Amino acid sequence: MAIGKVKRNPDAGVATAVQSVIQHQTFKRMLLFGLRSLSDFCAPSNQLYRENALDAMERGVLAAIQTAVTTFSDDDDLMLCAARVIWAMSAAVREEMDPAHISRLHTEASPIAVAIVNSSPGDPQTIEDTMNFVENLNIAGAPIDGASLAGGMLSIFSKASVQMKTAKRVTAALAIAAESAEGSTALYNAGGTSILLTYCLNQGDLTDAGVEMIEGAFDIVRHMAVNQCTDGSTLNQCIALMDKYRERKSAVAKGSAALAAMIGPEQLQKCLQTLKSASAGSPEYDDALVTLGSMSYISSFTDEIVKAGGIPLLIELINSGLSQMETNPEKIYSMISGVAKMLARIASNPSNVDAIVAAGGVATLCTAVSYCTENMDALGALCMALVPLTSRESLAHEIVEYQTFATVLPILYQNVESSEIASLAMELVDAGSQHAEIQEHMLLNQAAEICSLCCQYHTDNAAYQQHAISALNRLVPRLSTLHNVSEYGGIQGVTASLAANVNNEQVCLVAVQLMDNFSQ
Repeated sequence: MAIGKVKRNPDAGVATAVQSVIQHQTFKRMLLFGLRSLSDFCAPSNQLYRENALDAMERGVLAAIQTAVTTFSDDDDLMLCAARVIWAMSAAVREEMDPAHISRLHTEASPIAVAIVNSSPGDPQTIEDTMNFVENLNIAGAPIDGASLAGGMLSIFSKASVQMKTAKRVTAALAIAAESAEGSTALYNAGGTSILLTYCLNQGDLTDAGVEMIEGAFDIVRHMAVNQCTDGSTLNQCIALMDKYRERKSAVAKGSAALAAMIGPEQLQKCLQTLKSASAGSPEYDDALVTLGSMSYISSFTDEIVKAGGIPLLIELINSGLSQMETNPEKIYSMISGVAKMLARIASNPSNVDAIVAAGGVATLCTAVSYCTENMDALGALCMALVPLTSRESLAHEIVEYQTFATVLPILYQNVESSEIASLAMELVDAGSQHAEIQEHMLLNQAAEICSLCCQYHTDNAAYQQHAISALNRLVPRLSTLHNVSEYGGIQGVTASLAANVNNEQVCLVAVQLMDNFSQ
């Protein structure tokens, strides 16, 4: 005989707590006493919390709770207890999937969730329980009206004290709200995605929780774009966010989907032609720059560019910009940054590298490096574009000929505290260090000393550390003495990197190899 789940009876005290809440729903002190008691019965630490929550719902407590949260919307403790109760109910109906219970909870508890959100809650547990309620109802097939929740949820990001765990839950709930046209419109009217994306850009959290939040933010943008509720400012912020999280593939994939929902492939040739013909600083030129920046992150567009013969045009754009640098440097830097990112995406497919080389891409990109030493955004993008080219040994002589690392290494040294430019420059250094001809060029420009110094920074960035240690690993055998490596903190840096990345197999492997090189 199949053994099903044993039906358990709720705690006897639930009935008393419910009666107290119903009886005193407008008498705050006694109401809180009953609601706290009911909240305790619905806490996950209670083994019967699901049974207790369903019992409370069937006894008709939700109408009284709605009156309470409406009457006493400024009481944080009351909101905390109410959020816990409706969350427990949603967890129960999500598990049992009973249509009658789902319908009742959606009808009677949704207004409570809306009231809690619109009360501007500050307690993380209140927010988390309410967001989990929204998600559970969505999974149960009864999503709450997004329009009623959007503004209140968005305002949570304006609170200085909001933590990542809380922010992640709110973002997930907002993505649910934005799926409907009404929800997207309400979000747009409440400030669009500007508040959310500004928060994402400011916090810069690279932990798994932080990346999950970024993925949720891109889901929101995608839903809003589908519902035609985005604008140019959304594009700019998404591009900046893609730049910051470019090492996290899951975030890049979500971001690419969001950008593709805002930009169509038909705009590609128009964008490139505008950049070629319009004056730097004109409105149409600025719009084209934004479009180009977004296109560089849409994977399908790179294929479109190659098919349309756009590689020579991209190279020509940079050359043209360099000759006009003095006319409007900031706009030219921005254009170079966008084009270089596009070329980096194109070159990530090895079959496209030959076309870039044939169009004079190596000379153009290396020359542009020397023009962009004052603008880290453009320089970083150029480093990205040069990595696939520098990785080819057949191009090493040309890279050296243009004194590329004589420019990049001092800038890396001067900006080592900046995680973004240091990461991009170090990836290029790592790529170049694979080839003997470039190694010699690097060592003449103090690459070993600079890499030694760099190992001491950003120890929690595994990708950066792997690039720095790998480059140093290749350079050390060519040194006659380790004196300068030691003086610049190479040994201490590698030790610190090992300690910070002890669970990263790749970083540990190259670090141990370097230690072995030190000992020889």
